[in-house]
Amino acid sequence: MREHLSRCCARIAGHGLTTDPSRSRIDGTTLESCMISRRKYLVWDFDGTLGYRPGQWSGALVQVLRRFAGLEVDIETLRPFLQTGFPWHSPDRANPAMRDANDWWEALVPVFQRAFMACGLSPEDSRLLAGEVRSVYTDVGGWRLYEDTSDVLSELRQGDGTTPSCPITYPSYPR
Repeated sequence: MREHLSRCCARIAGHGLTTDPSRSRIDGTTLESCMISRRKYLVWDFDGTLGYRPGQWSGALVQVLRRFAGLEVDIETLRPFLQTGFPWHSPDRANPAMRDANDWWEALVPVFQRAFMACGLSPEDSRLLAGEVRSVYTDVGGWRLYEDTSDVLSELRQGDGTTPSCPITYPSYPR
């Protein structure tokens, strides 16, 4: 459990977040300015820290193709087309602060559309399918918690009263 917590903290530190709220930034906003009470909060990046989605983004696109187009595509066919275009692929480029969730997902449509077109679909059909990725990817049923996630979060709550809060990765993900 402690090993998992250490890995989680290392991953968070790797994203440029620190324990100093005046230096920590999410989408250009300091964590300090987001605090609304004197309670301690720990903000987690859910994906890859507390849980995971089998197949990740590629798996979600495979599900979209299967469910909405009746196509079976190998996950490896899609992977190369998802290596660019996500906000984390350009850490040197600022993302709009406190961007609306719809805008965040809309900005990803060209990424998904490109991947679907690589499977032989028309630009029009690819655009329509790209609009379905959000509902498939954020479906809670498609996610799995790591084995020790619940124990780690319980220990944090009991230890010093820290309230774990997540996620910060995908806007509008059900909390």
